[in-house]
Amino acid sequence: MINTLIFNFRLFGLIAAALVLTSFSASAQNDASTKFKSWFRKYKNAEIELYQPSPMPIRIAGKETYQYFIRDNQKKMDALLDGLTDQNDLRAVRLLVEAASFRFDRNADAEAKNHFKKQPWTLRAHALEALGKITDPESMEWLRARCLGSESGWDAPFRRVIAASVFGLGQNQDGVVLLKSMLDDPDLRVVTKAIAGLGRIGGTDELDIILEKLGDKSPHVRVAALDAIGGILSNTRNSVPSLAEKVLFALFRHLDDPEWSVQDAVLSLMESYRSTKSIPVLIVFLEKCSPGRQANRERTLQRAASVLRSLTGARINNANPGKWAEWWSENRAAFELAPAPPSKLLDFQLDSPGFFNIPVNSDCVCFTLDISGSMRSPLTSKAQNSGAESESKLVYAREELLKTLCSLDPEVRFNVILFNDVFRSLFKNPAPACEENIRKAKAFFEAAEADGGTDVFGALHAALNITSMGLVNSLGNDTQIDTLFLLSDGVSTTGTVIDPDEILRIITKANRLSKIRINTVFLGTSPDTFMHNIAKNNFGRCVHIK
Repeated sequence: MINTLIFNFRLFGLIAAALVLTSFSASAQNDASTKFKSWFRKYKNAEIELYQPSPMPIRIAGKETYQYFIRDNQKKMDALLDGLTDQNDLRAVRLLVEAASFRFDRNADAEAKNHFKKQPWTLRAHALEALGKITDPESMEWLRARCLGSESGWDAPFRRVIAASVFGLGQNQDGVVLLKSMLDDPDLRVVTKAIAGLGRIGGTDELDIILEKLGDKSPHVRVAALDAIGGILSNTRNSVPSLAEKVLFALFRHLDDPEWSVQDAVLSLMESYRSTKSIPVLIVFLEKCSPGRQANRERTLQRAASVLRSLTGARINNANPGKWAEWWSENRAAFELAPAPPSKLLDFQLDSPGFFNIPVNSDCVCFTLDISGSMRSPLTSKAQNSGAESESKLVYAREELLKTLCSLDPEVRFNVILFNDVFRSLFKNPAPACEENIRKAKAFFEAAEADGGTDVFGALHAALNITSMGLVNSLGNDTQIDTLFLLSDGVSTTGTVIDPDEILRIITKANRLSKIRINTVFLGTSPDTFMHNIAKNNFGRCVHIK
């Protein structure tokens, strides 16, 4: 009798403990959802802002104002989003989808103006990252039905972008099938996201369908397809080595694409998947594109020569097809392809005009210069080396820019954007580097005075023509430049987006398919990771001058 009572007591205790744990788990999950809903409600009512008064005033348009990024508010937002991913259930996914598609405004400029303090593009991007960590099958099925099962509503394309972004991470077992179903979507943003997803999780069975996209009329789709081909080859090259050869012949056919950004993507793949067969093809390409035979971007020509140097190890410092043909004729019989690009060639300098020793190699370039108040200060190292008072950073930048402009070929088109808390553009559209336009440029930046704050994002937004922010960051189709130089001496202090991590995120994603090369020049004594990363992530180089 006593043993039975003891057994029943222990059983009751185990059941009670299990109920407590279950209740605690459910309570914890509900707590994560409840906390986020409470935060989100306040955020939508503009009770939570990502900006706060700065401890120091910033002069904007001649007036003193206070403005600064609240990193603590973003950290709290990220912690709440992490709580939803830990919850990993349908309730969490519903909230994350709502956050990722929050208040899409069909006019990006209106959204930036109306929701400046709330920074909705930041919430969307971070919510989308959180969605990518969800693994619950029921939640994934709801996501498929919610985002792909309904075509109604003006925001339906954005729901499909969410689906393509999430399924492209491979968390759903039917992800490849779902991504394929989106390849013919009428919205190109959905198509490029689906292609990118297939590049991450696709295999040999998906290669042919991606190759077909190289014939799409949109250059962004063709670039996305080339990037995806590189991803698929990375996933399969060890198991099926012949795939690289198959792709190479497809690349050779698309090297003459009319869009330079597509050509650049082709050249990058030819460099990554190294083959001796590429060398004569590239030499013929240089011959076709040589001056007087076919108009082509200087950047494309120099890129092709760079790939040839990478494949061959030859130190031929220009895009002269005759010299390359002669070299190949002499070395072809005994030539052996190097397994990787020779490291000694990575910093090889071309014989071309340069801005702070970074080759321009472009026939349509924009120089974007900081003229904020801090640019009045001198360059410390120049003052120490000369033993005299140094000229200001602004004067130093002006002198270097004038030298660069004077060295450009008159047919090269250029523009100059000066920025502090506002930006001013020399020309509405890039103009030839003739004597008259260089005189205009000289007068333009000599009349500028160092004053005000630093709106890096505003300057980049103007130079690159960013058309959307949030789930899809993209540049306008009418963006003419292929190379941009950004010169600054400090972090952003004002503008629509101030946080350097968010600026980097938006610019890098927007430029992913446009392939504009962003070179940076940092004038300052302390290291600046933002200027380094903006160049590293956007095909460019960074120079730090102390």
